[in-house]
Amino acid sequence: MADTACHVLHAPLQRGLTLVLGHMIQVLRWLAIIPACVAAFYFALFIALYVRSSVAALCPPELVVSGFCEASWYPAAEQAVFCFGVALSAFLIVLTAAGIAPTHRVLVSKAALGVGTLIAILFAVETGEFLALAAAVLAGILAMLVVTTLLSRARHASRNVA
Repeated sequence: MADTACHVLHAPLQRGLTLVLGHMIQVLRWLAIIPACVAAFYFALFIALYVRSSVAALCPPELVVSGFCEASWYPAAEQAVFCFGVALSAFLIVLTAAGIAPTHRVLVSKAALGVGTLIAILFAVETGEFLALAAAVLAGILAMLVVTTLLSRARHASRNVA
């Protein structure tokens, strides 16, 4: 009889704790989206800086003047690395936002794409880097399509199992 009474008291407490913790985790995941996206940005930045230093190391020593590469191919390579970094950043930010979000992941990926596009437009207008704007927007769209496709496949697979 004591086991039954204990179980009767314990089961509602466990369900209530699960509900509270589940809600708290959802709130924490919503709050974590922006810091996680900032972390994704810095991760992409460090990757791009590493790639840029690798490209700079390819410059022949006789063409390095005051620490800058004067090779004819270098400005195009540097622009390509810059666009790669911007695109990687946009792609990772959209994926991160959708991955962290507890619900409405497609909507979150679209919101991340929208906010990122606005930031990229402001950056491009200020700096004249319209090629980087195109790279960012295209990579963000690609990431949104990846999120949409993966979630659609997961939804379709769960319907077939059930």
